[in-house]
Amino acid sequence: MGMLSKSYIPIENYLGFIKNKKEVVLFDSSFAGKYSNFDKINLHYYNKIIEIEGYKKKSSYTSNLIISKFSADFFKLEGKKYREIRETRNKYNKLVEVKYKIDNIDRVVEFIKKWNIDRGKEKYGWQLHSGYDINFFNKFYNEEKDNLFSNFYYIDDELVGYAIISKEQKDNCYNYIIRKNNTKYRNLCLYIDYKIFERVFIDKNFYINWGCSSGNVLKYKKKFPIYLCEKRHFIKYERSTLQQDELF
Repeated sequence: MGMLSKSYIPIENYLGFIKNKKEVVLFDSSFAGKYSNFDKINLHYYNKIIEIEGYKKKSSYTSNLIISKFSADFFKLEGKKYREIRETRNKYNKLVEVKYKIDNIDRVVEFIKKWNIDRGKEKYGWQLHSGYDINFFNKFYNEEKDNLFSNFYYIDDELVGYAIISKEQKDNCYNYIIRKNNTKYRNLCLYIDYKIFERVFIDKNFYINWGCSSGNVLKYKKKFPIYLCEKRHFIKYERSTLQQDELF
């Protein structure tokens, strides 16, 4: 839900989504045969490069799947290792009010649009994926809010960020869905993440699946305790033009 544009259509059990009448994205290749009417099949978050019958690989790239492990020891934030998070928490605890629900979706959408401008979309055309967040709040949030850990952050009654984590979990591992923050506040993103992890923690260890990242985003996530960092493949396939020729 957190990675869908307005025009994308999720398939059953969210095992992928339809991008358009010619292209589908899957998270499990075993369903490729069911969607063989599409000219293009993409595999996301896959742990290896594979072949799909009747299709040829057009391109691929890799990113790093990150899973963090949180325990009571981490939330003590002791020592030099967690000094930055500790100082950030202490600073913003005095400034930020955290709410667990939002009364006005439009207020969040306006915040995202402003974030888009501040991050350079209008100047530089960067791919910021903010449309995914807008679609999530407009299409899914009210229906799914009871199944989510939702934190909304305010400074002087101004919305300055949000974080959403799914309550659904497997082997005590939760999925981080979306997050945005007002970039004029130094290290606010670090505080936003810490506070929602603090909320998820009760009295036992848990894991957070951040999804895939690279570059500075990957470096940032490693500020939290890393349990797993593994390569994942994002692969594009096209229907093979040789398929008919090979029949003769």
